[in-house]
Amino acid sequence: MATVAAKKDELSRNKALIAVTLVLSVLFCYSQYLGWSRLVMQDLTFVNSRPEHISASYVWVITVLHFIHILGGIILLAIAQVKSIRLEIHKKTDNIHVNNQYLLAFCWTSVVYIVFISLFRKVIFSNG
Repeated sequence: MATVAAKKDELSRNKALIAVTLVLSVLFCYSQYLGWSRLVMQDLTFVNSRPEHISASYVWVITVLHFIHILGGIILLAIAQVKSIRLEIHKKTDNIHVNNQYLLAFCWTSVVYIVFISLFRKVIFSNG
């Protein structure tokens, strides 16, 4: 939606939408931290002393990889917000479209998730 606003030269809407996305991303990271705290309180750490809770290790790996992915997005959003404030993003600029290397990074991360889940699906989704 921010891209559409930028293409229509609705610059204040563009700034607001990027800011909202940035705030929601930070709130997601905080909620992820709370989730990790809950796991630790239940003694479900990355390295478990109880073999029956080995799947917690995979939950940690998946959530940490996702967290790193989100942090990368927050960095890109912060850069976009600064460019938006400086009025470097508008319908006459070339930097509205998604850069190919960011798209490639997103696709690569998705492939890693799919491979990881397919390799460990029996452990992650076992009934017990």
